Amino acid sequence: MPVLFSIFLSAFVLILVQPSAARDWSTVRIGFEGDYPPFSTIDSAGYIGGFDVDIAGALCKEAGVSCKYYSAHEHGGMSILPLWLSGRLTSDGEQPPKIDVILSSMMITETRRDAFAFTRPYYRSSNALAVPLRYWDEVGEIKTTTDLDGKTVSVVAGSPQEAYARKHFPGADIQTYPSTEELLSAFAAIPAPAFLLADSLDVYPWIEKGQEGSCCKTLGAFWADPEINGEGYGIAFRKSDDDLRQRFDAALVAILKNGTYDEIARKYFTFDLYAGDRP
Repeated sequence: MPVLFSIFLSAFVLILVQPSAARDWSTVRIGFEGDYPPFSTIDSAGYIGGFDVDIAGALCKEAGVSCKYYSAHEHGGMSILPLWLSGRLTSDGEQPPKIDVILSSMMITETRRDAFAFTRPYYRSSNALAVPLRYWDEVGEIKTTTDLDGKTVSVVAGSPQEAYARKHFPGADIQTYPSTEELLSAFAAIPAPAFLLADSLDVYPWIEKGQEGSCCKTLGAFWADPEINGEGYGIAFRKSDDDLRQRFDAALVAILKNGTYDEIARKYFTFDLYAGDRP
């Protein structure tokens, strides 16, 4: 998601790290973007739903707390959520709703760790390796990175997948495209056997639309490199509320183990969204 938080962090980082007395967490206020399907959406009646909201419901139930939901889709989207978490006034001087949790595809980075306390990732950015269906029988099995030696791998220029391909597929011919849209358009009509490496969340919706000539094969060995793809997407809290973070982290472990997480994920995705080692 093309959202930059760094410009907001320095203004309120000190507020977030101030210690506070233990709170009564019988009710927890959770903020979502609200306009990032299938993670969060607002229907015509104003109700919020989606993967993030369903996960929030499961976590709140597991943690034994009542939760209230707030959407930022009419208030600036993701960029406003850190302000809501800090309780700071908006630029026009209005008092925003104060939330306790951001559950909205927030990538964990070192900069954000300076401002927020995070759970373990609740999903990760994985890499999908695709080949046109008409060339399926020609490309052979891909079990190791060296199986791509001499083969063409198409990626979006400057993307994590380009960095991944150049690091892990040194013997491949890496071809770049300016955008995901241009990559998919060119790849659908490619005249010779070739591979595409893209973010799963970008490429799977394209494949599921049934465009002629497309097919996807995802290999676990190529799913993620933390140094390139990042740690994943976490649930953010004020640093002073580490007790609440621990409760939600324990709840996340529980739903990953008892099957609730996968039951929810299957409603929205046809691939393993967690894409990594599980607790």
